[in-house]
Amino acid sequence: MVTAVLLDLDERLEVMSAEQGLTYLLSRDLGYTKAAAVWTTFHGMSAIVQALHRLPGYALVLLAATPSDTAERFMARDAFWAAVMARS
Repeated sequence: MVTAVLLDLDERLEVMSAEQGLTYLLSRDLGYTKAAAVWTTFHGMSAIVQALHRLPGYALVLLAATPSDTAERFMARDAFWAAVMARS
């Protein structure tokens, strides 16, 4: 669904924020995924982790979309539970 919307809107491939990078990471389009990877190369993963802590829905979707035993899955799991604990 995310990929279809991005492609339909013809979104540019330049990532400007961690939230946009997360959205692009959830895309199944190689161009958007590469744009997110380039952004994280220059800005690091801490901004992505902070965004995931603020956006537990993104963390849950990322958790569901990534295969087991990947760094992304562990990061998403930790961020999701941290957000849940902070809100309870």
